[in-house]
Amino acid sequence: MIVNLTSAIFIIALILVMGQVFSALFDKTRIPDILPLILFGIFLCPVFNIVSLDLFGQMGKVFTEIVLIIVMFQTGTSFRISDLRDSFLQGSILTVICMAAVGAAVYLAAFYALRLPPIYSLIMALIVADNSLVVIMPLLSKLKISGETKAILTLETTLQSVLIVVIVLALISMAKEEDVTSHIILTKVLYSFLMAALISVICGVFWSAILNKVRRLENSMTLTLAFILIVYSACSAAGSEGAFGVLIFGFVIGNIRVIQKLWMSKVLTEANSFKGYEKNFFAEIEYALRTLFFVYMGMSMYLQNTYFILCGLFIVLLKFGIRAVVVNYTLSKHITRTDCAIAAALCPSGLVAAVLAATASQQLGGTNGIQDTVYSVIFFSLILTSLFSFVIEKEYTRPITDFIFSRHNEDIKEEPPSDKPSDEPAPEQNKHAGV
Repeated sequence: MIVNLTSAIFIIALILVMGQVFSALFDKTRIPDILPLILFGIFLCPVFNIVSLDLFGQMGKVFTEIVLIIVMFQTGTSFRISDLRDSFLQGSILTVICMAAVGAAVYLAAFYALRLPPIYSLIMALIVADNSLVVIMPLLSKLKISGETKAILTLETTLQSVLIVVIVLALISMAKEEDVTSHIILTKVLYSFLMAALISVICGVFWSAILNKVRRLENSMTLTLAFILIVYSACSAAGSEGAFGVLIFGFVIGNIRVIQKLWMSKVLTEANSFKGYEKNFFAEIEYALRTLFFVYMGMSMYLQNTYFILCGLFIVLLKFGIRAVVVNYTLSKHITRTDCAIAAALCPSGLVAAVLAATASQQLGGTNGIQDTVYSVIFFSLILTSLFSFVIEKEYTRPITDFIFSRHNEDIKEEPPSDKPSDEPAPEQNKHAGV
């Protein structure tokens, strides 16, 4: 186990360099950079025990929260009102149906295979139903899919994470025989959404109004980063979901000029969005944090019990199969088959699932394998998501994709940009020759 500070700093530098190398390889080979980073983390800690998670202590939890905050903010700024308008209904339907279908199947698996009590089975089912936003967002930014599909998947992942966190924590309280009813759970969910939206919209409008003045100060971008953390803290302190609040804040900042024209032309006299150098600043921060996070996620995976590992693999296959069916019948027919296939493949469990599984294990005790099984689900779902997204984009699975998603539009083969330069100049030359 490494205790040498110099060695630890060298490993951090090595991880950042590896992240850049894997990112460049992704652009050329389409092999997702997530998988090798996670595998590197697994070799560092669970396999060879080069680094121990005990070294991180409470800072590990702080680090994961900061990663989530930055990823949510970047996701919010990339959202466009036009995309949200076109994707809100489909994203909401996909969220509800996928949660219900996957949750029901995993509930039965947990109840019969793991012999868990009904309330514990329900908790595990919802934990597994969650799709990791921290994993999906970096993939969405690099995969070649339409803006509408990206908006649908972003909305689905965000809504799903907030719903699952609130409901699972309420169910844990119920399992501890506290006075919690379905009415209280619904009230908590609505309160979490509304309070986060209210605080974030106010903060977003306020910050956009004073952004020009902030830019005159030294280290202005650091002040914006600090304000993002303040928004998160304010939403969490109000009993809402801080990460969702940061998403809304980023959405307001990214669309403030449109919001001003549509709804606030008389109230908001000055509206400032981010400039290019500010976007680059946060993009660099996101890259560094998420690269380190994927290695940290790999270090956090302890797979020991063979039975729980096999149960996790079975549940992952079940989850992917159900999601393919749900995606096929909930997304509009005009969305292409490749987009549908990628949407079906992007359902990895991750940060939220790991945290909720650990919380359930700590607070309930005697949960008979929930945490071990969820870690197995995280491991296999990350591998399958990486592999599926690769083979789908490479069109290795085109016959299978066309068969499963036959009700959707075919992909347009003339889209690749490499074809157009060779085809278009020729007719122009012929016209000039004829004249």
